[in-house]
Amino acid sequence: MKKIGILGEDPYDTSSIQLLLEKKYSSKVQFCRLLKGTKGSQLDNAKVIGALKIEIEKHKCEAVIIMRDLDGLISQTDLLNQRQKWFDRLNTAGQHIFLLNIWELEAMIFADIDVFNKKFKTTVKGDRNPMFINDPKGELISATYKTKRKFGVSDCPEIFAELNLDKLITKCKFLNNFVQEFDTRLAK
Repeated sequence: MKKIGILGEDPYDTSSIQLLLEKKYSSKVQFCRLLKGTKGSQLDNAKVIGALKIEIEKHKCEAVIIMRDLDGLISQTDLLNQRQKWFDRLNTAGQHIFLLNIWELEAMIFADIDVFNKKFKTTVKGDRNPMFINDPKGELISATYKTKRKFGVSDCPEIFAELNLDKLITKCKFLNNFVQEFDTRLAK
């Protein structure tokens, strides 16, 4: 069994992705969340590189899934280039795998929106491409504005535990690309 680290902008994001990926990889991979106290722009700090190396050695990870939100749409090449340069600085040994969430992690929820609608008793439409949803987190918060249960980022792990990974891979190109690369890495 391979030990793979997960590093993200938020503990809820890393938990959510771990729960999602365990559906497919639990028999092959043991996931380990790294730098648990790190949030958002703290990942831009140069000290993260050294801290990440220490965590990788401590947990004996073969590779690390490094997650980041684009905070923009795929058409915003300046943001894409910025995030890629950031990842390249962390990936000096070439062992890590980048999961760049288009806009933000919550965009994936739209690929299997029925899970969200059932939990929050909403009627959010799911016939849109998650890659082109501007501010998906804001839309989900807005959709629950008048409901009994309000959506917050702390709800993501619960939602992701129920999402259908195959639906997400089909509808989210960035996740599809990531899964293909991850499968290739695991085969080595």
